Amino acid sequence: MRRSLSLARLLTAALFTTPFVHAHLAAYTDGMYCPENSYKGPLKNTTDPNLVVFDPLFQLHYDSWFLSKGRNCLLAEPTGIWEIHANSVISVAWANWQNSTGYYADGKEENQRPIPYSVTNPEVVAQGLESSSKGLNSPNLHAANKTTAAGTAIAIAYEDDVYNVTMDKLVVFSIAAETPFERLANYTIPDLAPCDECICVTGWVPNGFGQQNMYMAAHKCRIVNPNGGRVPKTPSLVPGQGLLALSK
Repeated sequence: MRRSLSLARLLTAALFTTPFVHAHLAAYTDGMYCPENSYKGPLKNTTDPNLVVFDPLFQLHYDSWFLSKGRNCLLAEPTGIWEIHANSVISVAWANWQNSTGYYADGKEENQRPIPYSVTNPEVVAQGLESSSKGLNSPNLHAANKTTAAGTAIAIAYEDDVYNVTMDKLVVFSIAAETPFERLANYTIPDLAPCDECICVTGWVPNGFGQQNMYMAAHKCRIVNPNGGRVPKTPSLVPGQGLLALSK
């Protein structure tokens, strides 16, 4: 049975879990909050001990994990804006540091890893690239290979003030199965209504290969659509058997 899963259910379901193994991945865009990975200002009103945007959000109260508020990321405003064109395909970098390059999230090129990059490849095991949870450990993607990567999602709130964004205003409008795995993930963008300045959110919930984590980050975004488009109302189907299980 096909199930639609809102970003609220996707992320809040991950809170009721046990201690985790770090994966340290975030979606990097021109409009991301905490553009230098963490808040650099004088205020230290933090409620989350992990201060960088790419760390997992885990066992935190809503006011701490939602939009990474507990990291003061909303005080570290974007230096630009993430421009998204409706009716297109876009690429988003999932990495473990700002300005990462390479094929994988940790900066390695494809030819610097055994091919196929899977724990079923004896060379992966021989090079010590298998984690204790039987997944890949560099980067730690909570996956044994690409087909077991849980999937990532992009949501939007048609609000221009990030402090007005709540879970019930966010709608998932695009997903990418078998991500994050390579550094770049591709998303199909539907016929979204234009906005000069909205709030977009990226998120994912890993599916095993270590303890459950969750990731969520806010971005200032602009939707470009000269044909009009529409404001999304129904969340897209979020990929991954593990994520679907969270909705049952």
